[in-house]
Amino acid sequence: MADFYARRLPQRQRLFFEGTDNLDASTNPIRAAPARPLTTSGCVTPLAQQQRHKQQNGWLAGPALPPAAGPAASVDQLQEDEQEAEESAEPLPGCRWLACCYKAGQLGLAAYDRLSNELSVVQVPDDSKGACAYQMLQYVKLQVNPQVIVLPATAEADLLAAAKAPAAAAAGAAALAGDGNEGDAEVVVQLQRPSMFTYDRALKMLAAVAVREHSGNQYNQQQLQLHAAGAAGRAGHQGSSTMASTADLIDLAAQQQVAALGALVAVLLQVQQEDAGGGEGMLLVDKLTEMKLEGHLLIDGPSLSALDVFKEEEHPSAMGIGSSKEGASVYGLLQRCVTGMGKRLLRQWFLRPVVQLEVLADRHDTIELLLEAPSTNDALRAVMKQVLDVPRLLAQLRLSQSRPRLTAFKQLANSINQLMQLQQMVAALAPAAAAQAAAIGHAEGTAAAGGYMPQRPRGAGNGRASADGLEPWLQLDPEDAAAAAAAGFGGGASFQARHQPAASPWDKLAIILKLLAAIGPQLTACGTLIGDVLDLSSPPADGCLVQPGVCDALDQLKATHAALPELLTQVVESELQRVPAQVARRYSSQLWSMVYIPQVGFTMCVTGGRLAEELLELLPDYDLAFMGDEGPAAAAAAPGADMGGQAGDGSCAYYYCECTQQLNSQYGDLQHKIQDLETSICTELIKRLLEFGPCLAAAAAAVAELDCLASFAAAARELGYVRPTLTTDDVLLIEGGRHPLTELLTDGRFIPNDTCLGMPAAETTAAEQQQQQGSEAAGPRMILITGPNASGKSVYMKQVALMVYLAHVGSFVPAQRAIVGLRDRILTRLPCCSMEAVAQHASSFMADLGQVSTILHRATSRSLVLLDEFGKGTLTSDGVGLLASILQHYTAQPVPPMLLACTHFVELLGPEVLPPHPQLQLCTMQVLVAGRSSGDDEAAAAARGVEKEERKDAAAAAGIDEEHVFLYKLVQGKVAASYGLNCARMCGVDRAVLVRASDVLSLQQAGQPVSRLALPQLQQRDEQYWQLMQQLAAVELSDEAAVVRLLAAMMAVKAAAS
Repeated sequence: MADFYARRLPQRQRLFFEGTDNLDASTNPIRAAPARPLTTSGCVTPLAQQQRHKQQNGWLAGPALPPAAGPAASVDQLQEDEQEAEESAEPLPGCRWLACCYKAGQLGLAAYDRLSNELSVVQVPDDSKGACAYQMLQYVKLQVNPQVIVLPATAEADLLAAAKAPAAAAAGAAALAGDGNEGDAEVVVQLQRPSMFTYDRALKMLAAVAVREHSGNQYNQQQLQLHAAGAAGRAGHQGSSTMASTADLIDLAAQQQVAALGALVAVLLQVQQEDAGGGEGMLLVDKLTEMKLEGHLLIDGPSLSALDVFKEEEHPSAMGIGSSKEGASVYGLLQRCVTGMGKRLLRQWFLRPVVQLEVLADRHDTIELLLEAPSTNDALRAVMKQVLDVPRLLAQLRLSQSRPRLTAFKQLANSINQLMQLQQMVAALAPAAAAQAAAIGHAEGTAAAGGYMPQRPRGAGNGRASADGLEPWLQLDPEDAAAAAAAGFGGGASFQARHQPAASPWDKLAIILKLLAAIGPQLTACGTLIGDVLDLSSPPADGCLVQPGVCDALDQLKATHAALPELLTQVVESELQRVPAQVARRYSSQLWSMVYIPQVGFTMCVTGGRLAEELLELLPDYDLAFMGDEGPAAAAAAPGADMGGQAGDGSCAYYYCECTQQLNSQYGDLQHKIQDLETSICTELIKRLLEFGPCLAAAAAAVAELDCLASFAAAARELGYVRPTLTTDDVLLIEGGRHPLTELLTDGRFIPNDTCLGMPAAETTAAEQQQQQGSEAAGPRMILITGPNASGKSVYMKQVALMVYLAHVGSFVPAQRAIVGLRDRILTRLPCCSMEAVAQHASSFMADLGQVSTILHRATSRSLVLLDEFGKGTLTSDGVGLLASILQHYTAQPVPPMLLACTHFVELLGPEVLPPHPQLQLCTMQVLVAGRSSGDDEAAAAARGVEKEERKDAAAAAGIDEEHVFLYKLVQGKVAASYGLNCARMCGVDRAVLVRASDVLSLQQAGQPVSRLALPQLQQRDEQYWQLMQQLAAVELSDEAAVVRLLAAMMAVKAAAS
C-alpha cells in the first residue's frame, strides 16, 4: 500500500541549470524528496485513511469520503478496490495548489499541499520577457508539481501561458521519475479577481489561518475560539496579534508572496465553504513555512541593500524625466557586459545565487581560462558586442504593423553573422567539442534545418514565381540543405572521422558546449535566408528591399518603374509636338512635366500659370484638375521637357489629358504596387524567420551567459580577484580578504583581514582531530567583534558576507585565498536595513527585533549570520541581555550557524554575562594609542611590564587629546574603550562639548556624582543667590525697611537672571 501511495506521488527530479536558463539533468542532479511512508489500520485503505485524518484534524477540499468499511467487509473486495484505484493512478482533484502574483520584477508564490496540509510561500525575482521569461515559475512548478494554479484575471498573456504549460515541457526536460507521467499534464488555471491579490486584503486574510505546529499555542487557541464565536469576535486586537505571530513564520515585508498567500487562502476558504455548505471557516494547517528553493542561496532584499549589492540612483531631474540607474554597488562594479542580454542575465545571477558545485565550478573554470588568455577574452567580447538581442528583434518584426524596416533585417542578419563568427572562435578554442557538435549537427540537426537552406546562390533567379509570390527555392529541399550544412558546419561525419583534433581545456566547459550546440546549421540557414531575399548591401532605392530574382512579378514591376522616367519624358515631348513652334515661343516661361501624385494619378504639370486660351484650343483634351504650388510639383515631377524659357511665378496648373488617362490605366500607382508586393514578401519572410525563434533564443541565452562570464573575467583581471575554492565542507577560510567597494576608495592602501570559521586549529594534528568529538574539533564558528567607533568592524563583516555571496554567484573574490563552504542563507541585521522600519510602520528597534526573530527562526548550520550592533536602540541593560541570550542560544547548539557580531557593549565581555565557549571567539579591531595597541594580548602586555589594572584605567581615562591610529586589523582579544570622544574630535565637535563630556566620563568612572557645568554666568548667579540666602537668614521680619531692601535685592537678581 505504501508503494501504491508513493506512485501516486511520484518523485520530482528538479533538473534546473542556473546559468543557461535551461534544464539539464546531466549538469544539475538534485536530490528527490523522500516518499512519505504510510501505515494501514484495520480494513481502511491508505488513501481513505489519509483523507479521513485530514477531515478530522484539518481542512480537506474535494468530494466527500466514502464510509469506512465495516468488519463484515470482504478483504478480497477491498484489495480489488485498492488494486483498481492503483491502476487508475489519477491524482486527487485539487491536491496541490499554487497561487502566483507578479509585480515589479518580483514573483510571489504560495503553495498548499492537501496531503501534508502545509502552506509554503516564497518571493523570488523573475523576468517577464526574453529567453529567461518566468524561469523561476517553471522551477517552482517542477518542485511543487501543482494541479491548480491561481492567477489574477489581469495577468499578462505570457504569465498565463507559462502557468498553463506543463512543467516538464516548459522546462525542456523530463521532470518526473517513476511510472507516472503526472507532470506532463496541463494544470488547471483559475483566474480570480485582481482585488484578491492586493497586499492589504492579504494581511486581513492571514487572520483566517491557524497554524497547528506554531510555537505559540496560545495564538492558535485564540484563533480557534474566535472561529467558534464567529466573525464578530475576530475584529479588534486580534489583527495585531495575528501579524506578530505570522511575522515569525514568513516575511511580511515581501509583499508579492503575502499577496499570493492571501489570494490562495481566500480561494481555499471558498472551496471549504462550498464543501461544508456555507458558513465562515478557519483554515487550519499543520505548517506555514517559507518554501526552500533547492539549489539556491537565499538572501532577502534588505540584506542585498545593506551589503550594497544593488544601489539604485534616481534621475537627478526634479520633473521625474529619465530613469534610474545603478549606483556605486557590487553589481555595478562587476557588470562589464557588452550585450543587453548579458546585463539582464547577470542581474538574475546576482538575485539568484546558486549552491550547485557543478554549476559554480564550471563558471570558475571558464573565468580562469579567460583570465589566462586576456586577448581571447577581449576578442570574444568584441564579437559579442555586435550581437543584438535577436529574440527582441524577431518580436519587433512580428509586431510591426506597417512595412518592415530594412534596418531591423540588417541588424538581425548582422547579429547572426556575428554569432557564426563567435562559433568559429569557440570551435578554434575547443576543437574536440566542435568536432563532436559538428557530427551531431550533421546527423540530427540537418533535417531540422533543411527546410530553410537555399537552393541557389543569392540573386540567381530562375524566372519561375510561386503562387504566393515567392520563388520555389524557399520551399523544402533536404538534400541541398544537408550538403550546405555539411559544407558550412564541419564537413560532416566523414570529415570528423578523418580529423580528430586534440583535447583542450575548453572542451569540457558547459558554456562552450552550449554555444556549439546552439549556433549551428539552423542559424546559417536563417542568415542565408535573409541575405537571399533582401538586398542588405546598399540603401534601398525608392524603398525597394527585395533582391532581384525572388519574384518575377516584382522584378517586372521594378523594371517598368526603372524605365518610367524615360517614358514620361517621351510622353511630354510628344505632347509638346502638338503645339506649333511660333505659339510655343510666346509661352517659353512655362515648364511642362508629367508627374504622379498618389490618389490623384498622372497629371501634366505646367509651371508658370494656367495654359492660355489659344493653347487650350490647340489641346482640347486638356482639363484643369487643380492649381498648386511649385514645391510639390518639383518634388514629384519626373524628368520632363520645357519650352526653352525660365519658370514663371511659381504657381502650377495640373491638367488631365488623354495621355494621363492612358498612363493611369496602364501603370497606375506603380510605386505602391511594388511596396505592397515587397511588404507581402517581407511578411512571408518574417513568418519563415519566426520558425527559427527557438534556436535564436537558445543562441541568445548562450551568448548572454558567455557575456556574464567574460565580464567576471574582465573585472577579476582589473581588480585582482582570485578563484575561491568551493566545498561541501562546513568551513570558511579567507586570507587577505578585502571589501570590493571600500578598497576602491583607499587608493591601494586597504588593510586586508583574515577569517577562519569552522576550520581546525593549525596546531592540531589529524589524529587529534579524529579523537576529538563534537563541533569543538572544527574550531570556532562565531566571532564577537569589539572595538572603537570607525575602526572597520562593519566593513569587515560586510566583506566576509560579500565574498561568500560572490563565490555563490560564480565570480572570483577579492582575497589572496578563499575556501568557502556552501551556504544556504545569508541573514543580516545591519543598520542600513533599519530603513525598512519606515515601510513597516514600526520603530527602528522593532524592525531590528523583527529581523533577529527571522534569523532565529530560519538560520541553520549552513547559514551565515551578521549582527551589527544589535540592541543599541533600547536600554543598555536590555540590549546586553538580548545580545548575550542570542549568542548563548547558538553556542548551545551542536553546530551553530556561522555568525559575525560586533558590539560596543563592554558588559558582554564579563564571564558572568557571556561565559567563554569554544564556538565563540572574541576579536577586536586593533588601534594604536600613544605607543600601545588596543589589540595586544595579555602575554604581550605582561612582557612590556604593563599591569592589567593599569591598562584598564589608562584605557578608561583616555583623554580627548590622546593621539590614536586605526590599524583596521582584526586580532584576537577584547577592548573596553570605544574612543568615542576621539571620534567626535575627528568629526569637528566643539571643544567645550568634548571637555564637558570628558569630565562627566571621568566622574562616572570614579564613582563620584556628576557636578553641574561650571560656567562663569552660573557661578555669578550662585554667588548672588548665596548672598540673598544670608540676608534672608539675618533679616528681622519686624523691620519693614530691611524686608523692603531684601525684596528689592531679590527682584534685582530675578531681573538680571531674566
